[in-house]
Amino acid sequence: MPCERRSLEGADRKALVAECVDRLRAGELCVLPTETVYGLTVLPSHAAAVERARALKGRPTGQPFTWHISRREDLHALCAAVPPPARRLIERYWPGPLTLVLAGRDGGTVGLRQPAHPFAREVIAACGEPLWLSSVNASGEPPLGDADAICARYGDQLAMVVDDGAPALGISSTIVRATGPRLEVLREGILSRDEVLYAAADLVLFVCTGNTCRSPLAEALARDLAARQLGCDTDEVLA
Repeated sequence: MPCERRSLEGADRKALVAECVDRLRAGELCVLPTETVYGLTVLPSHAAAVERARALKGRPTGQPFTWHISRREDLHALCAAVPPPARRLIERYWPGPLTLVLAGRDGGTVGLRQPAHPFAREVIAACGEPLWLSSVNASGEPPLGDADAICARYGDQLAMVVDDGAPALGISSTIVRATGPRLEVLREGILSRDEVLYAAADLVLFVCTGNTCRSPLAEALARDLAARQLGCDTDEVLA
């Protein structure tokens, strides 16, 4: 049966959220709009639906999906700890196009994001648990960016596509790992590596009351001392 395509514009929003929830709980696959790209959406607790999502994407069993949450505080049910640099990134960029890989409660790692698109967050909240969302594409291929292309390619495998036009950003989220002593930018999206590292870093301000050249000199000396203390190159201090 071909999938149902529903336009978000002018829709009975409450009824559409309820229908998405019903379909996800029944183990069906839906596509929801986000600010980055459209998201193939599955209920993680429905094993058969997860297997269909993996088959659609050609994704191996060992490769995890990203958890999407409606509220920031929901991440604590999934991760063991949120280090200070990750907390700064959450304050700066959530809800938004940033996926964080954190230490999970099961001893592994977990990828999390709070999407900025209100409808996606409404569906997650109504489900009562985080959902898995992934770009709509076969692994290794670029994400499909509009409802027409999604329905044409995968319509026979999807229950519903919620159409909200072209995504605001049209590029996948930046992925940052924060599980060790340094931040790792695993994938750049609309947020660059430099943006992420500066937003996550401790801020040290040097103010010189004499010659203006002394503050940059103090910065260079402090960076060198920090690199020696951390056991890294000076250009890796931010990370």
